[in-house]
Amino acid sequence: MNGKSKHHIPHILKFKTDRIAKEWESEKIPQKLRDTVILGAFYSFTYFKKPLVLTGIYRTPQEQYDIYKDNPAFIESPWKSNHQVWRAIDLRSRIYTPDEIRRLMEVFNSIPYRDGKKKTAVYHKVGDNSFHFHIQV
Repeated sequence: MNGKSKHHIPHILKFKTDRIAKEWESEKIPQKLRDTVILGAFYSFTYFKKPLVLTGIYRTPQEQYDIYKDNPAFIESPWKSNHQVWRAIDLRSRIYTPDEIRRLMEVFNSIPYRDGKKKTAVYHKVGDNSFHFHIQV
């Protein structure tokens, strides 16, 4: 980005691609989601000296299909991801130790999810993608 970003915090928040950096600037991202990610970025940098890396924000229907096309449950009854409605962000996890992952999960899940039935943060692997943090509001 060109340094005029409203939401980028240099050194503690990084982006896997230019597309993700541009999506981060979108007003479609709910403020609670943005604040949750920023909280995690400050925590990660303060305690681990590591930037938080955003690896996914918006997902098109085709991208959703490509991820889940080998899942029989999805083929039988496709579901919409929170990414498709700008309510989720994926974060890189491979730079963290197991203890750091646990601690970040505690920080993210200290923020209540909107319905109280799910967690704000999930650490999972989807399709052929690697394990990552999935933050949702």
